[in-house]
Amino acid sequence: MVTLYEHSNFRGSSEEIHGDDPDLTNNRIGDNKVSSIRIRYEPVVYREPEPEAEEDGPGVIFYRGFNFSGRKQVFHRDVSDLGNSRLGNDRLSSLHIPPGYVVTLYEHNNYRGASEEITQSDGNLTDNRIGDNRVSSIRIRYEPEPEGVILFDQPGFRGQPHVLIGFFPDLHKSDIGNDTISSLRVPPGFIVTLYEHTHFAGTSEVLTGDDRNLRDNVVGDNRVSSIRIRHKDDPEPEGVILFRQANYRGKSQMFHGECASLKGSVIGSDRAYSIRVPPGCVVTLFEKDNYRGRREAIRGDDPDLSDNKIGRNRVSSLRIRYEDTSAPTPPRRPSRGQVVLYEHQDFRGLKQVLRTSLPSLRGSVIGDNTLSSIRVPPGWKVTLYSEANYRGDRLVLSQGLNFLQGTTVGNDRVSSIRVERTQ
Repeated sequence: MVTLYEHSNFRGSSEEIHGDDPDLTNNRIGDNKVSSIRIRYEPVVYREPEPEAEEDGPGVIFYRGFNFSGRKQVFHRDVSDLGNSRLGNDRLSSLHIPPGYVVTLYEHNNYRGASEEITQSDGNLTDNRIGDNRVSSIRIRYEPEPEGVILFDQPGFRGQPHVLIGFFPDLHKSDIGNDTISSLRVPPGFIVTLYEHTHFAGTSEVLTGDDRNLRDNVVGDNRVSSIRIRHKDDPEPEGVILFRQANYRGKSQMFHGECASLKGSVIGSDRAYSIRVPPGCVVTLFEKDNYRGRREAIRGDDPDLSDNKIGRNRVSSLRIRYEDTSAPTPPRRPSRGQVVLYEHQDFRGLKQVLRTSLPSLRGSVIGDNTLSSIRVPPGWKVTLYSEANYRGDRLVLSQGLNFLQGTTVGNDRVSSIRVERTQ
């Protein structure tokens, strides 16, 4: 390091110089104004370049050239001294920032000096406050936007990100494309249903949190063809409602999927007198359980089943099919190897598949304080809590239970759940 002085005997204005400078005109000491100098030797300790982080996320790409050109390096975390990176100190001219990332650029190492926060890609830092070729350290944080779910075409939240919200019956027509989703980030409060086929058909799965690799999921990697995304504050999807009395009166029950036997349900077997069917739904009513006997398909509301082929008080099972893309989301059927929550005892009623822990069931498909039975496959452990954020009374299960009444948490009292794989 060299210190330049304006006057002899190390007096007057001074300036420290740490590297080559071809022109002192623009320096504080100025051109042709140096009368004495001090030289201090600081041995250079070689350190291996800081490796690129093998962490989740696409990362922020830094470039030496304008318009995202020249040597580049991807960073996923804070760097206190770019001098130890392949990019180098004071060499940054442009950067690409994926959705959800916030980058703070610093003039000096160890996050000192002038700084600037950037949330969008910038092809030229010349007109920025921090300036071109003046960045020595960086901080990176990931803040997923709450406006939608971020889908990635590679595992580990890598590849090209796409932000979606709403119902997409055919991903062929979307930017991300069909059978390309490998990982996704789900902001708090969002509920995502993935479907194997277009128009919300085939195997499906409900997610309420991030999933870095869909390979071990029910739907699987690169197998999603349609998707439903909604916020928990959005209205719940409609369902088919059976009533015990004509003109939609009396005790009633809503269904979102098939039911092999109405025996033991709220509505009961052979008790349906009228029915409401939302647009886009086709419900097939069966005279006997397990979808046997006389049947009838109904596509709209019917205040009195007396004059129908199936007749009143003769429905024992039903199936629901969704023909319209604006129809409600049918919940997936439970499959082997999945933790499945049920609204009613004996594995009946509304159900939800879990692959990750939920700190709060409020806003989930199954809902808060509604759980009555649960299936837990071999190799999994589930802990149920009576309060949100894994607090309150708890119950640890390594196998399913057909009724939670009488347990330490009780029936209709579960507010959060931990799901862990033991094998």
